[in-house]
Amino acid sequence: MELIGAIQQEDAGAEIEVLSSDQGSRQDIPLWVKKAGHELVKVEEGSEFDRYLVRKTH
Repeated sequence: MELIGAIQQEDAGAEIEVLSSDQGSRQDIPLWVKKAGHELVKVEEGSEFDRYLVRKTH
């Protein structure tokens, strides 16, 4: 998952935007963010893709 790589490269407090057209992401991304201890700031569901905004907390 590209989100994991992006999170690892950023400093705490950074916000990472993820765009996904994969329906599985609607479950997978929030679960991973919670498990990893980061913050899911925003989710916008769209017709072509969903937008996730994740804040790195540590």
